[in-house]
Amino acid sequence: YLGIQGAGNVVMSNSISSTEHINIQKLEEGNKYALKSTVFEDIWVRVSGPGDNKAVNTQVYIGEWEEFYIDDLGGGRLVFRSAKWNNYLRANGLGDVKTQIE
Repeated sequence: YLGIQGAGNVVMSNSISSTEHINIQKLEEGNKYALKSTVFEDIWVRVSGPGDNKAVNTQVYIGEWEEFYIDDLGGGRLVFRSAKWNNYLRANGLGDVKTQIE
């Protein structure tokens, strides 16, 4: 489960607690979304740059780095793709969230 554990900290967990409850907010521009913490006020998921193995962390506002597309892979599978950098959120084991291209 994807969790937001305060300012700067996005992690993967094998259980659900309050930090794994995330609001997926539809943005006005295009088919874009932002991922907001339901526990911490004004904390949004962001991707730190283009390419593989970039940090996934948080920001206190929605800008280009905090915008995502939700791509449907079929079979009930969805992925979050950075609208700014065109890379994907990837679970790299428990605790570690990075980016991946393709």
